[in-house]
Amino acid sequence: MNLINYIQKYGQISFKKMPFNDLDNLVFCSLAYLDYSGTCVDSGLHSIKEIGQDYLKTHRFKDVSKLGLSIKDAYKTLVEVINAPRFANVGMYDYVYLLDEETQFGAMTFIITPKLSFVAFEGTDQTMSGWKEDCLLACRFPVESHTLGAEYLKKHISL
Repeated sequence: MNLINYIQKYGQISFKKMPFNDLDNLVFCSLAYLDYSGTCVDSGLHSIKEIGQDYLKTHRFKDVSKLGLSIKDAYKTLVEVINAPRFANVGMYDYVYLLDEETQFGAMTFIITPKLSFVAFEGTDQTMSGWKEDCLLACRFPVESHTLGAEYLKKHISL
């Protein structure tokens, strides 16, 4: 079973009936690879369905598929989740994407249930900054994305 099959098979089942699991984790992490800049996510909390529909108005598969395998897979995942009740109404907010010569960082928060939030981080991508960061991981800790990730989590997690 692949991720798309999972969404198609279990996307009708609520988180109340089937608790959050490892494959749900993968769904949300996959969605973190798309650049949602310019969508309604910039204006606060919206459902994945709203943000996804907004994103799909201006992004076509043939265009994003040139950006790499993870982007291609994320696009396919988004198309499925906006029509799957399990995911469509999950809230998404505080999307952050930073890219400069030194850093590539992406993060977003999902509100799955009133008591369950999930923070997803984009891994390094195909940009030169992403490749540079991959190389730096072998000899430096923390890299800038680690620091940004810790700051993002401090903002979103209450202990």
